This record gives sequence, C-alpha cells and structure tokens, in this order.
Amino acid sequence: MPSSLNRSAWSPGGTMLVAAFVAAPLVAVPLLMPGAGIELDHAARTAGVLAFTIILLSSAFFYLHFRLTSAHFSAWLTVGSIAWSFHGLTLSALAIVEPALSTKSTYFTGADLAVGIGLLVLVRVSEHHTLQIDPAALGVILGMVVAAAHLCLVMPSGVTPGSDLPPVFAGIASVGLLLTGVLVAVHLYRLDTLPRWCRGPIAFAVLAVFANRLLSNPPPPSGLLPDVLEILCAYVGAVVFCQTGLELVRGAIRDDRRAIATLHHRLMDVEEEARRDRERLHEVKGTIASIASASRLISVGSVATEQRPGLELMLAQESQRLDRMLRGDVQQDRLVELDPLLRTLVVGQRARGHDVHWVPSGLCLRAVPDQVTEILSILLDNAFRHGATSTCITTVTGPSGMAALSVADDGPGVEEHLRDMIFEYERRGPRSEGQGIGLSVARRLAAQNGGELTLDPPDRRGASFTLLLPVESRR
Repeated sequence: MPSSLNRSAWSPGGTMLVAAFVAAPLVAVPLLMPGAGIELDHAARTAGVLAFTIILLSSAFFYLHFRLTSAHFSAWLTVGSIAWSFHGLTLSALAIVEPALSTKSTYFTGADLAVGIGLLVLVRVSEHHTLQIDPAALGVILGMVVAAAHLCLVMPSGVTPGSDLPPVFAGIASVGLLLTGVLVAVHLYRLDTLPRWCRGPIAFAVLAVFANRLLSNPPPPSGLLPDVLEILCAYVGAVVFCQTGLELVRGAIRDDRRAIATLHHRLMDVEEEARRDRERLHEVKGTIASIASASRLISVGSVATEQRPGLELMLAQESQRLDRMLRGDVQQDRLVELDPLLRTLVVGQRARGHDVHWVPSGLCLRAVPDQVTEILSILLDNAFRHGATSTCITTVTGPSGMAALSVADDGPGVEEHLRDMIFEYERRGPRSEGQGIGLSVARRLAAQNGGELTLDPPDRRGASFTLLLPVESRR
C-alpha cells in the first residue's frame, strides 16, 4: 500500500485554504441574492446547495485518486459522494424555489432517510466487492435516477407526497435519519479498506452533512441557533469532505513522484552496473587476446627458446589478472616496480604481432598494479586498433615527483575536432571500430591513482599520450 495511505496527510495550511474557499460562496451568495442579505433562514437553505456542490467537487478528487492509484475505496467514495450530491442538490434547490414544500411535508425527511440507508448499504458492499465499472459513471447514473425521482414526485402537482401525514411521522423519520447518519459514520470509521488517517475526517464530514439535512427538514426548528447550526454543519461537512479528497490526491501525487524518483535511481544504478560491465568486458577482451596469442605461439612451437620463459610468465600473470577481474577483486595501492609490469604488457603485445619499443627505466610507483596495467593496455590496444604499425613507450621522471610514461604511435593520429572530447565516454571518431569507452576508463583510473592522462600536442606523426603517476622510492 502506498505510504501516503498509512500516514496522516492532513495539512493545517491546506485546511485553512479549503475553509476560505468554501466560506467565500457561503457568504457571498446569500448577500448577492436580492432581498436575501439579512434572511438567515434563506442563507441556511442556500448553504445546503453550496455544501453539496462542494461535495460533488470532492467526488472529483476521489475519482482522480482512484485513477492515480486504482484504490477501490476511492471508487466507492466517488459513487457515494456523486449520488448523494445529486440527491442533496435536488432537494436543497427545491427548498429554495418552493420553501413551503420542505416545511409542510415529511417527504424530504423520508427521502434523506432512504438515501442514507442506500449509503449504508454502499459502505457495507464496499467492504467485500470491487467495482468493475467506472465509478464516476455509476455515481452519475444513480444520482440522476434519484434526482429524476424527486422531480417526478414533486414537480407535476407542486405538492410533495406525505403532506397530509400526521406530524408524528416526521418525528419518526427524523429519528431514523439521525440513527442512519450515525450508523453510516460508524461504519466508515471502522472500514478497514479506508486509510487510517482519513477514516475519522470522512465519518465526521458525513455526520455533519446528515445533521445539516436533519436541521433543514420538518418540523422546522425556529430561532437563530438552529439556522446557525444548519449553516455551520453544511460548512464544516463541505470543508472536511473537500480537504480529505484533496489530501488523497496530493498523497497519491507524492507517492507517484517518489516512485518515479526511486525508479530513476534504480535505472541509474542499472546503467552504472551495465557501464561497469562494459568496461570490464573491454579489458577482458584485450587480456584474453594476449593470452590466446601467447598460448598459440607456445602450442605450435614457433617461439624461440629464450623467449618461452617470458611468454609463460606473461601467461601466468595475465591469467591471474583476468581471474581477479572476473571475481571483482580490487587490489590496494602499493609499491609497484614499473619494469616487470611493462615487460608483461610488451610481451603480450608482441605475441599478438604488435611492434612495441620499450627501454626499462628502473622506476617504482605508488599505485594499484592492475589499474596501471589496464591504463597502459588500453593505450597500446588503441594505438594498434587505429592503424599504428609501431608503438614506443618511454618513461622519465617528471616534475613534482611524478613518473611520465609516454605511449606514442606512428598511426594517423587524432583528428583535430576530436582532441577536446577524446576522453568523453562513448566518444569515438568516424573511423574507429571501438566502443569509445577505453580512454574514458583510462583517464578515470589515472585520477584514482593520483595521476593524470593527457593527449600530447600534435607536433609529430601519430598520437601520443602521457600518463603521470606518483613515483615511489625503494626503501
């Protein structure tokens, strides 16, 4: 269940705003109607119309919540509030047009009682059944049937049914209406399908509207207090109904935004994992190529006797590095002798038929060995993939205690328009057959080891990259 359904979503600020919104027409309409500005009883009758109009608006919020969440309790709230609004609007409008109709007949009280019983049945049914049709359509159909029944019974003769019944029947109907309103409110409060936070407000709003209907029906109480109570009940019921519907929609929107944000984060995690897998596969392919070439040379016996130990050592070291990559083992930075590391790489490249020139330097670095190997392997593979026939690795001690490893080739070089973006992820030239991820990975690994990878100025044929890494002295 969405989190907004399990916690209180009641907003004091929102309640004040809704209260002002509902109060404006309740105050303005009676004052704007000719001759009604100081008639409190007329204002009380008008309050019923406005209250049920607000409840009808609330049903739109319930319906929107249903469309956003598919919560079946919202569907039943939509049906009940729409049908009830049609009933209340019809009777309230009739009471305004013909005040005598509501003061001389038990029909209005009986009609409220019948609809109240219908609402009680609706609440009980909602506990065990799910609507299979559109709730707004069902609510409108039920509401139109109820409104049409009222108009057919009242309008043709202008006399409401039950006008000739003794007053005692009006009293009995009023007691029945009061009990029905209490039962509906109690059942709503105990309804498990409703979110906890909105059970109380919905039950309270229903009780307030039932009280408004009770005060507006015969025998009509006279005096200032009953009129004020009638207006107050209509106002409070409308405010609470509207605020509850609004908070349900706001909660659903918050949940949807939170779900979208969570989905976005999960998607980013998946993309990051896919990116790491692509980078790992990129390096695995190069390592396997070197291992396969060296194995083939050894198996066919086409390698000189003095070169065989170097190839076997390269096979062992690259196989171990491949195993660490596949298992996800991460080495810690330590003292790294650069010459053995480069010798393994050079032997592997030469086993693949690549011409690599290198002179040992005797330097030591403070770095992660596998990451330095990966950086240099990317640079060498890129050189030969892009048309180089020969590559030269030079190593010098640079400024500020940094070792500068230069990897230069005799290929076509880097096109001018790509020089500023060559290290961007998945950036590659039109002639490139690679994936455009190697140099981006290499620069990131260089930074992680306290160094830097740069593209040298185009002052010579081919491409030249310089890797700066911290020098470490032997102890």
